[in-house]
Amino acid sequence: MVFVIRPLEPGDVAEIEQLAYTYNCELDAEVTRMEAVKRWIAHVQQEAAARRHFFWLAWVDDQVAGFISFQLRHNPFTRETYGFIEDMYIAPTFRRCGYAHALAQAAYTELTNQGAYSIQLDVLANNKAALAFWQKLGLTLHHYVLSMPLAVPRNK
Repeated sequence: MVFVIRPLEPGDVAEIEQLAYTYNCELDAEVTRMEAVKRWIAHVQQEAAARRHFFWLAWVDDQVAGFISFQLRHNPFTRETYGFIEDMYIAPTFRRCGYAHALAQAAYTELTNQGAYSIQLDVLANNKAALAFWQKLGLTLHHYVLSMPLAVPRNK
């Protein structure tokens, strides 16, 4: 088996849109819409082309096993640069093979090389597996993010 981590390329878009759709359905199938996923991937492509965002793919042989989406952020108060991992997903057939760990380590290395002093990410409150994964890699609880809808959601 050949395992490779590389940035998203234009020829990958259709396959990544489908994988991202599957990912979002796992998180919340009721609200996931393909058109929203396509907007997200198009936005990520633009940000990656402008070098403001990283979207890397994990390939196993000729199949996409997963992805990680991350960026550098700056805290104006502390003046520190930190890495923010926005999303990471491994397709079910590739889980428990070390690919998530490899993607996370690749992101850590890139963020460190880019000057980040720490890493942050959000985990959905009901995603116990993701929370356990990130804690196993050394991340600790820093703060809570609370949310509440203010109006009836628009069609997305």
